[in-house]
Amino acid sequence: MLSTLIAGAAARRAWVQLRAPLRYRADFYTSVFGNVIVLAVGGVMIGTMFHHIPTLVGWTVWEVIFLWSWLETVVAFTHLTCAGLLVFNRQYLVNGELDRMLLRPGDPLLGVIVDNVSGQELPGCFVAMTALGVAAFQLGLGWSALLIVPGVVGSLAVFASILIVFASLGFHVRHSGTAVGVVFQAASYARYPFELYPRPVRMLLILGLLGFLAYIPAGTLLGRVAMGWVHLPIAALCLAGAYGFYRLGLNRYSSTGT
Repeated sequence: MLSTLIAGAAARRAWVQLRAPLRYRADFYTSVFGNVIVLAVGGVMIGTMFHHIPTLVGWTVWEVIFLWSWLETVVAFTHLTCAGLLVFNRQYLVNGELDRMLLRPGDPLLGVIVDNVSGQELPGCFVAMTALGVAAFQLGLGWSALLIVPGVVGSLAVFASILIVFASLGFHVRHSGTAVGVVFQAASYARYPFELYPRPVRMLLILGLLGFLAYIPAGTLLGRVAMGWVHLPIAALCLAGAYGFYRLGLNRYSSTGT
């Protein structure tokens, strides 16, 4: 009963956070326009590249757009749901706001995530999903396009797992900065076909889980990757492992006294 009440309260809080940007319609529409421009620039860059070459390591223009928009969708939803992890070390550990979360019922990690749900990222999610849908239509994926939904959820779980691990490092190494920015920089390598990279780099990206953000699930739907069946099991294992690492750090946490 208590867990149901906590989950309900968290859902209501997240819903309030999501609706907040709609109170300022001008800012919301400006955000939509900005996201369209950013994705359009990426699309123009890909189109320009394919104007000079017929394929990119065997990938067609719409296949590359499909892969690129898959990652953009995952990144947009990560900013929407996991913004709290980006400031976890500085805001919650160093500044002591985790003490406030510990006084609330439920898991502190859930509180951090819910309190930082960023409704301002909704336009980015919508625009990226639209680009992904257009690419799927152009590729003629048909009913198999429905597999995009669990695929993106699995990719989001992997990305969230990586961020949880990096954020939880703050329990062991206290510093005022954050290392999660490195994750987003590294994720930019997953925007393009891995065949572009030398084999050692390719293996490093896959072993570092970045291949599960877009290349493996998107490549599976395109018939270019044969190991797609491991995507969702790996995502579940990553999320469980990351949560275990977070709990280990939480057990070592001592209040800042603020």
